[in-house]
Amino acid sequence: MFELDIKLIELNRLIEIWSKVNDQELSVCIGFSSRVTYPYMTVDDLVRNAEEMLIKKKQEYYAHKECEKQPQA
Repeated sequence: MFELDIKLIELNRLIEIWSKVNDQELSVCIGFSSRVTYPYMTVDDLVRNAEEMLIKKKQEYYAHKECEKQPQA
């Protein structure tokens, strides 16, 4: 899992760089699931779990975006 954490950090850094260079926001939502974390799951269960994680990340992203749109008191 440590290797995956490093790759996610690198990906986030590249997204930040791209956003700054292009003066445009780039966002990426990732959902993943592995047998290392869930050794009892079938491949279908792992895919379903990854899809659920992706949906959750997207919901969190858009909820945060909505909060940014709210006028500050």
